[in-house]
Amino acid sequence: MDLTSNYVVFSFTFIERNVGSLLTLKDSIGQDKRENRMTMVFCRSCGKEIEATVSPCPHCGVPTTAVQPTKKSQTVAAVLCLFLGGFGGHRFYLGPTWVGIVYLLLCWTAIPSLIAMVETFIIVFSSQDTWATKYNDGIITPPTHIAIKILALLLPLLMVVGIFVSILVPILAENE
Repeated sequence: MDLTSNYVVFSFTFIERNVGSLLTLKDSIGQDKRENRMTMVFCRSCGKEIEATVSPCPHCGVPTTAVQPTKKSQTVAAVLCLFLGGFGGHRFYLGPTWVGIVYLLLCWTAIPSLIAMVETFIIVFSSQDTWATKYNDGIITPPTHIAIKILALLLPLLMVVGIFVSILVPILAENE
């Protein structure tokens, strides 16, 4: 019985040591792969994805500097949404394009304008981290300019005041 318990203890010790070393080896291999990962960019000539350090493009052979994928500006999206939101301008910029086409087809109704008003608040007041995750592959860009934030707050307020004035002026004119 003593021999069996020694065998069991030895087996557990052996498994524990080897599994631990295998996990450590797996972690170190994964870390090496992460360290050796190359940054990928797009060729200006053919548009195919190449390594950032490659000078002539291996696909088309044109000596070119690689270009990073475009980043979506929160300020540009907010301005487009404020002024062209009823026509889907911000959706053509941010994507998906088919939603912009739907906005454009329904622009004669007030529905896209109301949705764009809500989307303006979402765009203007979303955090930089949320914006970077959703539109820029995690790359943080400058926040929305403060003037755009103020404009996003004042424009709907002015619209509501304008509606009330347009309702009240005929009523007050009849009473005179």
